[in-house]
Amino acid sequence: PAAALAIAAPTADARVGEPIAPIVVTARDQYANIATQGSVTVTLGVTGVGASGTFTRATVDGVATFADIVPTAPSTAVQLSASAPGVTAPAPTAPFR
Repeated sequence: PAAALAIAAPTADARVGEPIAPIVVTARDQYANIATQGSVTVTLGVTGVGASGTFTRATVDGVATFADIVPTAPSTAVQLSASAPGVTAPAPTAPFR
């Protein structure tokens, strides 16, 4: 079962009106392996900018991919976070543009 989440931050700048590069959150077991058994409902948090898109996704084979998050205003310090019930959340990503 999932014990923690890991989030991979986009490596490209976020542009207003364009989707941020796919954001991948993985559910990890107690040994840091991808937890492929069962499903976890992951909620993505975006701070530092207004955004639209689908902010809740279920994991499939331990992975939740958020491909439709679109910034609605300019920003120089976007941060992402992830959470799921009963699972340790990762630290927010480092700020990116």
